[in-house]
Amino acid sequence: MVLQVGAGRAAAGFWVLSGYTGGSIQTATMMNPDAWSRRDIVNLADMNKDGVADLLWRNLDNGNLYLRRGKPGAVTGSVDLNSLMLGSNAVNGDESFGVTWTEANVSAAIGIPDINEDGIPDIWGRFASDGHMSIWHPATNWANSPVKTVIGSGWNDKLAFG
Repeated sequence: MVLQVGAGRAAAGFWVLSGYTGGSIQTATMMNPDAWSRRDIVNLADMNKDGVADLLWRNLDNGNLYLRRGKPGAVTGSVDLNSLMLGSNAVNGDESFGVTWTEANVSAAIGIPDINEDGIPDIWGRFASDGHMSIWHPATNWANSPVKTVIGSGWNDKLAFG
């Protein structure tokens, strides 16, 4: 489980909570206490179909979406958390994955399961202009354009969705 504390606030941090058993969390790991006040975690999932979790995040100010490809962990099917901690630790650094994802354009974006069955998790986003909700089916290296408007308008004042 990934936790981002204080997105948009001065006390922001990026944490990974692991070992959830239904009643408690075994480990809380501070991944990065810096630089996350104006960043938004979109997804922690295998975005490039290599069997290892990747970090998809966006810069709320410049609108860039980035993919931080994780490295395999010591246990089969796991990720080396150090590879997600900083872009310099990842397979190819922080790779450009999309543009125009500013908070002023897309007010909320969350990763969702793969709904078009191409093996790549999808993205659900809310446009700030009128609150319409759209679905993106990204490729392994780019977010692409939204493919379908799911809700026409009126969700710009909702605090949560998903």
